Amino acid sequence: MTRTRSQSTSRVAPRQPPVWLRPTSPKRPLPVLDKMPREVVRGQVLALRNAGLSYNKIATQLHLPRSTVISITQRFSGRATTSDSPRPGRPSKLKSFHRNNIVAQILLDESDTAPEVAATMRTLSKVRVSPCTIRRVLHGAGLVNGAKVKKALLKETHKERRLAFALAHQHWTVDDWLRVVFSDETALYLYRNNNGGRVWRLVGETLTDRCVQGTVKFGGGHINVWGAISRFGISLFCEVGDVMNGDTYLSVLESELLASIRVWNNKNEMIFMHDNAPCHKRKDVAKWFETNQITVLDWPANSPDLNPIENAWNMVKNKIYQEREIKSKAALWERFQAVYEEVLTPEVCRDLISSMPRRIQAVIDANGGYTKY
Repeated sequence: MTRTRSQSTSRVAPRQPPVWLRPTSPKRPLPVLDKMPREVVRGQVLALRNAGLSYNKIATQLHLPRSTVISITQRFSGRATTSDSPRPGRPSKLKSFHRNNIVAQILLDESDTAPEVAATMRTLSKVRVSPCTIRRVLHGAGLVNGAKVKKALLKETHKERRLAFALAHQHWTVDDWLRVVFSDETALYLYRNNNGGRVWRLVGETLTDRCVQGTVKFGGGHINVWGAISRFGISLFCEVGDVMNGDTYLSVLESELLASIRVWNNKNEMIFMHDNAPCHKRKDVAKWFETNQITVLDWPANSPDLNPIENAWNMVKNKIYQEREIKSKAALWERFQAVYEEVLTPEVCRDLISSMPRRIQAVIDANGGYTKY
């Protein structure tokens, strides 16, 4: 009987995908040997092979490819060790204690740069190595190079007060923080300094207009703005003079803060926050809050990361500077007025204030130190 084409092809086993594309069987545990030192894995392969197991059984038991089992057996059978052979080439000048010393210099702030570490090694350890070698050692220790993050300077007294503040308010809920009006001053410059930025340029092309970031003294002029945010949005703002002194601050409180309090059904539920600027700590300013029966939050010094209005200012500034040219202070002020209500909606302000429990926890986790905010 002659087989038809369909009969002959129907018995052909379907082609299996390559091993590395096949899904892992849920009944087969994932291998844990990748967490073991390679010498241990090699020793287990040789022990099972000496016990008489076949390559296939060893591969199945240890969850290794059969080719790996064969390679280990052929390479290390009859050898006294399962460690790799020494690499060829000139041995390194640096011993383990040299490498530890290099890493310690960086981590203990004894040196900041690779050339400084190299100079110290030449002086103290009498070992001449290049800055490139220092960088390789640091990379091998898991260190990476990057620009220092700019933060308000924190001394030990600042950290202690920040931690005390965070511990005192760690049980405040989002609803508790939504009672707070967060205030701050900021400066808006006609020209924003973006630290030069980066540009793709041709070889030798350095001084064309597109490759130069122009700078102006003092930002080309600026205006100072005082404002506050609450759960109702940005509740008040005003332009202030070049310097915010106590008299100016009292005038702002009288004209702006008292007017904004009207949105609160109960003034007694509102808590006011301002930082520790000298004009905020004057006795007549404290007397003004006492006279008007406004509770003031005792704020730790040098803690802009705890104040959500800092993020609000950044959002406004990013929107303002999307326009490349603002030619006058009047135009800058007009631009600010057009932007702030668009950006700082009540929903955005509530979201910013709702981050306070996370900020408080971050300070506690950092033991009063720097946080990501």
